[in-house]
Amino acid sequence: MTCILEVTPEERTAFAYLLLAESGRLRHGTKEHQEIGRGLRSVYDGFVSMPEGPVEVETLNDEMYMLGVRNHVDASELEEFWLDNKASLRHHHEPAPFEDPDIGVAIQSYFPDAVTAPDSWNFNDVRPIFSELGFKIDRSITEGAPRVRGIYNKERAEIIRRTRAEQANRAIARGRNYPRGVTLEAWRRGVREGNLGPGEMTEVKIDGVRILIVNVDGNFHALQGTCTHAPELSRISGLVDGSLDPSSGCVTCPWHGAQFDVRTGQVARQPYAPEFKERHAFKGRVMSALDLRRTADDLRSYETKIDDGFVWVNVI
Repeated sequence: MTCILEVTPEERTAFAYLLLAESGRLRHGTKEHQEIGRGLRSVYDGFVSMPEGPVEVETLNDEMYMLGVRNHVDASELEEFWLDNKASLRHHHEPAPFEDPDIGVAIQSYFPDAVTAPDSWNFNDVRPIFSELGFKIDRSITEGAPRVRGIYNKERAEIIRRTRAEQANRAIARGRNYPRGVTLEAWRRGVREGNLGPGEMTEVKIDGVRILIVNVDGNFHALQGTCTHAPELSRISGLVDGSLDPSSGCVTCPWHGAQFDVRTGQVARQPYAPEFKERHAFKGRVMSALDLRRTADDLRSYETKIDDGFVWVNVI
């Protein structure tokens, strides 16, 4: 059985990169992986010889399966090398080594500017292309091999989880290996931009951390989703269950009225403020008499950006 994938002219470079990276990597795997790698190499040789313009690519199901579960990893390898290379050239004035030689060959072949001019090249320019290719591969798997879709989704999700953990580790390693002039980055997709209107907030879990994303006048802010006064209570109700005042840019904890500026994470009002105790007999007056913890600390805030229609959060 085969899968069909339509590749646009804008996607050809990224797709050729995926084919070359995976066909090279699979040479070192099991016999089954080596066979898939040889098949992808054959697809690659035919693909690069095709004339310019849109291309319809036909692969065996297991070949498309491998491209689908590895798309995120190979895109991440390109991004991480680019970040490493920028840092290394600034700090050591020499290029960074490739973590995987086969990935290195693919990067040098299709994204040479990431190697020779990392300050002028930017992975964010190609991120949407890899995302769209991923969606297309998913649809191709669904149409060509619907019976494997369940295990495909499970394997891909696990690989993405491991890749995100590795991205965080690589970011920390960059700070250690290239401490001079390095900006640590580990961007994670938070929420679709159009799903969160002005004056709204939502909570997402990224790499096991609860993060509150807030839209204030069209500007997106991300901060720690648990109140610092009594974080154990956030297991029941977090800051997302509190109230947001768009005019002041403050979120109020639903438990004891602590307020935080969503733009900075700084405490704007401590728990058990007089006006809170006046309005809440039990949570305010009674609990304030029993609770030895009377103050909250600032929340951790995170850098955000809009890309590919999503709000992204830098979790480093």
